[in-house]
Amino acid sequence: MSNGLKKWLAMNAGGYRETIPLTAPRDGGRSSQAATPYIRNEGGDVLSPLQDHKERRHGTRLMVRNLLAERQEVLVSYCRLAGLEPYTGDKPVRRQLDEFCQLLMDYTAFGHFELYGRISEGEERRERVVGVAKDVYSKIAVTTEQAVAFNDKYDASDHNLNLEPLPGDLSALGERLAQRMELEDQLVSALIEDLPEESGV
Repeated sequence: MSNGLKKWLAMNAGGYRETIPLTAPRDGGRSSQAATPYIRNEGGDVLSPLQDHKERRHGTRLMVRNLLAERQEVLVSYCRLAGLEPYTGDKPVRRQLDEFCQLLMDYTAFGHFELYGRISEGEERRERVVGVAKDVYSKIAVTTEQAVAFNDKYDASDHNLNLEPLPGDLSALGERLAQRMELEDQLVSALIEDLPEESGV
């Protein structure tokens, strides 16, 4: 893990893990709450195992919807920024670049802390989901490092911007983001494949 990614993780979560211990229960997630038949939700309400299962399913779908919404915002902002080329002084390049970098960091942070954080902390019990996460995480982490590097280079808050390499850097980042989204789609498919139909996802 690069120093840049460690710094980004520390800023976004107060720390980082060198690796994510992705493990699944031996029974594939079929048994649950054997020792504790009732649990509480975030509001403190006591839930039966069935209610807990329903809340987990709803939470999974909500997380996926939020991820896809973050992703769509990044794609729209990316296209707007790319559409300003050539980057001349009479165009709102800096404003659009700042917006894109902020959305990019929000999107990558959501994937790391919400999606993989849930799995690494043992909240995901399905063996297939954990297996897919193990397969794709290291590749997605590479794209996170590249997104952080792009943000560090084009964040104008602490240094003057040199826009000359921006077209090439933006093109390379676009390829990495496309790869990331393909990998995320594999995990999203595993997350929702056995959930009941709902509108939205």
